[in-house]
Amino acid sequence: MRFKVLLFSAAALFLLPACSEKNDKPDDPGKEEDLAPESVEAVDLGLSVKWASCNVGATAPEEFGDFYAWACTYTQNSYSWVSYEFNKNHTIVQSDIKLLRYCHKDRENMWGGTGKPDGRMTLRKTDDAACVNWGGSWRTPTKAEMDELLKSCDWEWTEQNGVSGYLVSGKKSGFKDKSIFLPASGYMIYDVHLYEAMIEPVEAGSYWTSSLYEEPLDDKTEPMYAHSLTFQLKNDKHTLILGGRDRALGLTVRPVCD
Repeated sequence: MRFKVLLFSAAALFLLPACSEKNDKPDDPGKEEDLAPESVEAVDLGLSVKWASCNVGATAPEEFGDFYAWACTYTQNSYSWVSYEFNKNHTIVQSDIKLLRYCHKDRENMWGGTGKPDGRMTLRKTDDAACVNWGGSWRTPTKAEMDELLKSCDWEWTEQNGVSGYLVSGKKSGFKDKSIFLPASGYMIYDVHLYEAMIEPVEAGSYWTSSLYEEPLDDKTEPMYAHSLTFQLKNDKHTLILGGRDRALGLTVRPVCD
């Protein structure tokens, strides 16, 4: 499932330098030093990976932390295709968006780099906000790992220190007392923090995975999206979906480690 986002035409143009040679550099081995805050714990929920106790940029579970466009490792003043680092033309016009990194092999119409599309489907360490900002063995979870968290744990909507979100607890014997809290942190589009800016009362969270969107779309724009876990509570109705979000949006990141 894909979430479509309405882009605001009145946004200010916040331009970043276009990428060039650095796109062809080999993968960086990452930072060996663990730079995560001392308060961060690696929580074992009985899954294939351990989950961090808080988001990148946070020091406590209920803090939102920082917001990142997919494949970008720094925070921005504005989040859109105009400011997206890997959009060659820095435009919101869909037909003119050309990607400089992470593009399906058969989507040459979306490719703005040299040669054929790179075919990369998973974030490399140099483009992973968790790897770059926390170092050590921390990284952004894959779609499969996020799906495992979704299907193999108990999810309870609750509050922690006045912040709404999901308490995610282990199901397996020996891990039922282990849990993490995912705050309803919303997301960023341009310089607007949603859902804080919405008129209707909505509490929601969106968390990136490291996986590019794979499901075929009629308009052949899959490379514009990446997989994310999105949840919301609206009018007493809960939704919890692992789907696709626009790569240029600012979402939160909950790291994992092996």
